[in-house]
Amino acid sequence: MSIKLNSASGSITISPEDGSGNAAVTFPRAGFASLASPTFTGTPAAPTASTGTNTTQIATTAFVQTEVTALVDSAPSTLNTLNELAAALGDDASFSTTVTNSIATKLPLAGGTMTGAIDMGANNITTTGKILYSNLYSQLSDLPSASTYHGMFAHVHATGKGYFAHGGNWVPLVSEDTSGDVTLSGALTVNDTLNIEEVIEKVAISSSTTGTINTDLLSSAVVFYNVNQTANRTINFRGNSSTTLNSIMAIGETMTCAILMQQGSTAYYLNAYQVDGSSVTPKWSGGSAPSGGNASSIDSYAFTIIKTADATFTVLASLTQYA
Repeated sequence: MSIKLNSASGSITISPEDGSGNAAVTFPRAGFASLASPTFTGTPAAPTASTGTNTTQIATTAFVQTEVTALVDSAPSTLNTLNELAAALGDDASFSTTVTNSIATKLPLAGGTMTGAIDMGANNITTTGKILYSNLYSQLSDLPSASTYHGMFAHVHATGKGYFAHGGNWVPLVSEDTSGDVTLSGALTVNDTLNIEEVIEKVAISSSTTGTINTDLLSSAVVFYNVNQTANRTINFRGNSSTTLNSIMAIGETMTCAILMQQGSTAYYLNAYQVDGSSVTPKWSGGSAPSGGNASSIDSYAFTIIKTADATFTVLASLTQYA
């Protein structure tokens, strides 16, 4: 037998030499792939590897589709491609760092320290625990609008007081000082029994000896004229120079005051009485008004002023000599 290679066509011819009359067989090269890096045409088929195969076996389109489907799994249609995933991450190649830095600016649920102003708007803060905060302002002028923040409490360092926002005003709160004392700058209204152990009362001391005495009951209820008097005098009861007694008292209220007058060897006395500049006639203890003072003594007048109607007063009076 002989094998003949046609170099022109690349075919292979096998010729029998057995003398039996068999014809030669020729295998054309065209239509066969080379063993090294073959190229196939048409639709060649191959066995489909099982899912997860990781060898040098040929991967068919069926195998590839199965693997891609397993990778995508049940992802939504808008997130089942790499491009869609990248877009969802903001096309941020440093997404992990970006998220880490962003989380670092957030307050942990377990608590932490916040910086900067927090505006809750009209939303409520609800808790069954405690809220600890320093609501401190340097000056009264630093306080916000009492109308906007109605019901707010604040502390002002300059005055050392607490304040409450009500009716468009910052109302100072009464508090004890370090000695346990309480100081009021205005009137105190008590609508029930007042139980006290001792009262220290302000006494206004005056060296006046003549002329009308204007007794400002908003300032003091006890006045001591500690220089010998030189004339009989008129006394006028009022709130102060710009406030009438009638305007600060309600009908059915009373105020008391004491006037102490030092007398020399020649004594003088109060001989005319007014409330808000209008004459009144006191009702005197013992039934008679004094007709003079007590020489070389201190005369103590006590007055009880009762408002019975608008600008109408009943005045009870007494005079006691101290020598």
